[in-house]
Amino acid sequence: MTDHLIPLYAIGAFIAFTLSQAGMVMHWKRQGGAPMRILVNGLDAAVTGITAVVVLVAKFAEGAWITAVLIGTMIVVMHAVKRHYVNVDRETALDRPIAPAQIIEPIVVLPIDSWNRITEKALSFALGMSGDIRCVHVQVGETLDPICQDWEKDVAAPLRAAGKCVPKLDILQSPFRYVLVPVVD
Repeated sequence: MTDHLIPLYAIGAFIAFTLSQAGMVMHWKRQGGAPMRILVNGLDAAVTGITAVVVLVAKFAEGAWITAVLIGTMIVVMHAVKRHYVNVDRETALDRPIAPAQIIEPIVVLPIDSWNRITEKALSFALGMSGDIRCVHVQVGETLDPICQDWEKDVAAPLRAAGKCVPKLDILQSPFRYVLVPVVD
């Protein structure tokens, strides 16, 4: 059994050696290396490549075809991935400077339930991002929740006093304690 795996290993090893030496040839060409280095690495690439082909042909019927099919498939897949990256790069490339007219502050929608530390931190973060903040509170039932009653005292008055924008509080009515649907609507 082990004897059958040795040719498959040899094919993989010689292909790896061939690619390594071919890569070194390209490296020395880019670096402007000595011609002797290019010659030695090129000769190594040729010898190991020929050896890989000889082993592949000699052991093809004994299972080396699996290696050939897998390597061919991997090459095709890698080319497809590279083509995808090239297409994405081409589609996302921009050959002009930023257009200042297109810079607008986002509208920040901040769902809130009650006035607490989490709401305060979220609101502070939203104030740092935009001047157009819409705090959305989903009200269940007829009685106003404490956040709605204390909005002016807890949020609006301190922000006005500090010269900051005051977020708008939108109160949405919801039957049956639905929260997500009114916020999305």
